[in-house]
Amino acid sequence: MVEGSSDCATQKIDFATASPEVRSVLGIDLNELFLSARTKNVLQLAGIRFMGELVPLNKATVASLQNCGAKTVTELQDILDAFGLKFGTDVVGWTAPEIPSPADVPSLDKTALSAKRLGDYDPQTRARLRIRLSELDFSRRASNIFGRQDMQYVGDLVQRREIDLLRTNGCGRTTVAEISEKLGKLGLSLGTVVSDWDPQIAETEREAEERQQKAALVEARNVFSTLPKAECLEDELLGILGTAVKDRNFDATANLFGWTGAGQRTLESVGQEYGVTRERIRQIAARAIPKIRGGFETPWLDKALNVARNACPAMPKDIAKKLRAEGVSRAKFDPTGLLTACEMFDKKPGFVRTMIGQEVVYEEKKLEGNARELLRLCKRLTASNGCANFDSVCSEAGIPEEKRDTYRRIVEINDFCVWLDENRSWLMATGLSRNRLSNLAAKVLHVAPKVNLSELRRAVSKSHRLASVPPLSVLARFLEKIGLARVEGSKVIALSTFPNAIEPGGAEETIIEVLKANGPAVSIEKFQELCVSAGMNPVTVGIYSSNSPVVSRLARGVYGLVGADVAPGVVEEIGEQLSASRKPAEWGWSTKGALWCAIHLNRVCLSQGSVSIPRFVADYAEGQWQPEIACRELDATVKCRDNFLWGLKRPLVNAGAEPGDVCVLEFERSTRKVRITVGGEELIDLWESGDIDAAASAVLDSEAPEYEDDPSETTNT
Repeated sequence: MVEGSSDCATQKIDFATASPEVRSVLGIDLNELFLSARTKNVLQLAGIRFMGELVPLNKATVASLQNCGAKTVTELQDILDAFGLKFGTDVVGWTAPEIPSPADVPSLDKTALSAKRLGDYDPQTRARLRIRLSELDFSRRASNIFGRQDMQYVGDLVQRREIDLLRTNGCGRTTVAEISEKLGKLGLSLGTVVSDWDPQIAETEREAEERQQKAALVEARNVFSTLPKAECLEDELLGILGTAVKDRNFDATANLFGWTGAGQRTLESVGQEYGVTRERIRQIAARAIPKIRGGFETPWLDKALNVARNACPAMPKDIAKKLRAEGVSRAKFDPTGLLTACEMFDKKPGFVRTMIGQEVVYEEKKLEGNARELLRLCKRLTASNGCANFDSVCSEAGIPEEKRDTYRRIVEINDFCVWLDENRSWLMATGLSRNRLSNLAAKVLHVAPKVNLSELRRAVSKSHRLASVPPLSVLARFLEKIGLARVEGSKVIALSTFPNAIEPGGAEETIIEVLKANGPAVSIEKFQELCVSAGMNPVTVGIYSSNSPVVSRLARGVYGLVGADVAPGVVEEIGEQLSASRKPAEWGWSTKGALWCAIHLNRVCLSQGSVSIPRFVADYAEGQWQPEIACRELDATVKCRDNFLWGLKRPLVNAGAEPGDVCVLEFERSTRKVRITVGGEELIDLWESGDIDAAASAVLDSEAPEYEDDPSETTNT
């Protein structure tokens, strides 16, 4: 043991004349206290085990111990303070107790133990044991000790002994005395044995008692109530409030709670209306709340909550109108009044209030966050695809089909999105600085200021970074909404020359110059030779010929500028020259070993979602497949059997397919996924030539940002 000086001792303990409590404290084993690992190591290295060995040392001596720092000294000082001791105390006549070896410790005879069970106590005592410690007026120090020891009920506390509490970090004799006094007032004491005590059972019994008390209170109030029978929600809530508040205070409290139907108000606004302070209004409400909390049957409130939940997601005015239309309320009733009523009567509303920008929206609790996620996806998909199919967005956001009509109103908040068709199936988020479909369309209109709508659609669909292209009618509305062009019948007329659409000195500018100088139509072989001669890489030529919207496939193996005026017979003449060396192919194998099949879409295929395929393809693709468009899985299943493929309706709708388009299906057998690509006839050339992998990785326009911010922070323009 380390010898410590007692020259600075300010306290002296004579073990022979000390009280039993002091003797007990000096014999406390420091290993049983809640000390940090560093402090325990310091004491172990110094050979200090008992309290009587620690107190004779002064603070300087303790600080000089091996590995002992300021934090360790402070921790030991706190321990001594908790027991009413000080460093440098002179202890006379005390010797450290002998520590028995494990062999000397007698085994515990469990049969000798006897303990009372919870059922052996009278009902009043059992009820006291179930009292929560937080409900008793304990000091902050005692409450902190209860928290550290995970004690919640009186039944947890009474089973601790005084010595157990004294060994707890931060618990001194003053705290133990306080605990003993509080338990004594309940007729209990520390060291009480309850062998089958279970806090979870205690909590269950408390909840059952509270339910019985509430039911009894409701029954008693119903028997003796003088309230007239309520005819609507307002009558019910104001009638209950009238049992607790009268006269002028009644009106002020009703307005504060929002039970007049006008919505919940602030203390400040109600106080100003009635010429009193906000504190006075708070006092009036505080006296009324205990009188009406629970204890009343509220059938009209239950009906109102059910109507509000079914109306969600909705804005406050929509729920208010619905309550009136359903005959639940006499007038429009703001839902904030429903939330305050639920708080008063211990009910769960089942819906939550959220903010979308500056607008309030109510959502079902189980679907909380879906509105924000929907708007975020609309913003992201508009940036990447130009516009979005509403059904596809809802599927990605996890919104059930039966709730999707109600979410259509949400995207219209503050004109966050605009609809592009009468059926409200396609939409576009507003206020974005970048739009991929707009960029592609601007390239086409730069080359062809007046172009057929269907030709423009085929041109922009060539981009493999565009997940889907909308139908013709939706595309026409998009061009007008975005301010790119006006549409007259089937013709698109540009509103600008879009000089910045094509990157100066880029690959597309070179392609445009080559086709203008050697067009209007050239064979694919000649086109590639001319571009290479102009300084382009052969691989780049192949990528841009299949992906660039400014390049148009006039026939198989014949290319020109989009919208070019080609004389009759020119394309046919070039095609005849190529036909001898080209063998048509409608299916084949990709460079990754996946089977692909090209389908020419018509109205029957689009309306029924089914098509016949070659026998070999059908044998290979028999079974069920997970459809995927632009690396995004769809909530659908494609099935194949007996030369027949079906289940394509939803995928084709989401891809914006039109009659005359070509759909390429690529079957990946290892994952049972079928990749769906919709575009023009050039897709067949692309898959047949095996250039699809290079084309898919091409970057033809600037990357649209992936918006992940909160849609509520967007400023619409």
